[in-house]
Amino acid sequence: MTKEESQFYAGAIWAASTIYRMHTDAVVAKDFLREINDLDAAAKCGAEYDVLPLRLFVMRDLPLGHDADYEAISFGPVDRHGNIICDHSQIAITDITGQQAYGVYARRAGESNLTLIDNLDDEEEAEPLAKVLAEQLQQIKEGRYDI
Repeated sequence: MTKEESQFYAGAIWAASTIYRMHTDAVVAKDFLREINDLDAAAKCGAEYDVLPLRLFVMRDLPLGHDADYEAISFGPVDRHGNIICDHSQIAITDITGQQAYGVYARRAGESNLTLIDNLDDEEEAEPLAKVLAEQLQQIKEGRYDI
C-alpha cells in the first residue's frame, strides 16, 4: 500500500469516527464504512482513537488501529453498564451476579480497563475476538502489523 493510500484510508476512518462521535448515528457510520473497499486495511491505517468507537458501537470486528498502545487484551463478564466485572480467568473466585454479557477489554499502564467490544453473548463469543485483537497488539508491539 502506498503512503497516499494509507493516508486516504486513515482519513476515511477518521471521517466515519467523527460522524459517529458527533451524531452517535451508528447506521450512517456503518453505511459509510461499508463503502470502503478494504475495510480491515483501512482500519489498520487509522488511529486507535478513531477505530475504538467504531468497533465498540458500529462494527465489532474491526481490527486495532495502527497506534494501539495497550499493555494487554483479555475478556470477561460485564455488568449492565458495560463495565468489566473481572477477567475470564477470575470467574471461579469472583461474584458475577448482575453479569449481563461478556466484553473484550484492554489494559493500559496505570489506567483502568478500557472496553473494546461489549454486548457479547457468552465466553465462547468473546474469547476468539479477544485472541484476534491480542495477536494484532503483539504484531504492533513487534513492528510487524501488516497494513
